[in-house]
Amino acid sequence: MQIGGDLAIKHQDSYSEYYMRLGVDEKTVQSLPRMYALFSRLMSPVPGTFHRMKAGDIIDIGSFKWKVMIGHGHSPEHACLYCEEKNMIIGGDQLLPGITPSISASVEEIDSNALKEFLDSLEQLYTLPADVLVLPSHQLPYRGVHTRIDQLKAHHSSRCDMLREACEEPKNAFELVGVLFGRRKLGPMDKLMAMGETIAHINLLLNEGEVCRYLDDNEQYLFVLEKKC
Repeated sequence: MQIGGDLAIKHQDSYSEYYMRLGVDEKTVQSLPRMYALFSRLMSPVPGTFHRMKAGDIIDIGSFKWKVMIGHGHSPEHACLYCEEKNMIIGGDQLLPGITPSISASVEEIDSNALKEFLDSLEQLYTLPADVLVLPSHQLPYRGVHTRIDQLKAHHSSRCDMLREACEEPKNAFELVGVLFGRRKLGPMDKLMAMGETIAHINLLLNEGEVCRYLDDNEQYLFVLEKKC
């Protein structure tokens, strides 16, 4: 979940109200101030000045040139660096080999369509050579980037299918977390991260007109297939 520590502390009351509307249990909501304070201690302040890398920029690192390819979804902008001469891309979190990056609707931008942004930004990576060496942020380097992109797209498609089936009847967001994450035991932070990922998938379905959202009598958001609204 993309939470700026100081910003979260400042707005924690409105964030707590938002999570309650999603059906998060009160114990987890009450732990928000402690978690936000932890984030604040872990994160460095945003620098006062910086040089922005843009899509298509060429950066010299040593004697090699690296092309900037911008991904979205996991973070607002995620720079991958491709070196044609070395047939190598620094894929970071955008191109993980055995796990999927966290694609989450942030609490600061609750109606964002982060999952669509992520899937759309994967398309440009099909232009890479099929045997390019990918250096990910987690796990080992690998080849077969086109196959990996196909796998990432199929994974998120199957998760959306699970939510479509679950939304045959109205459910709150926390019930839908159970659909995607099963019966695994989740701590407070895990619950919020799982919630962010679930909402990212729901937002894609909302934007495509497949699911609708409304407030019930208990002031909780419920999600149901559009045809049943």
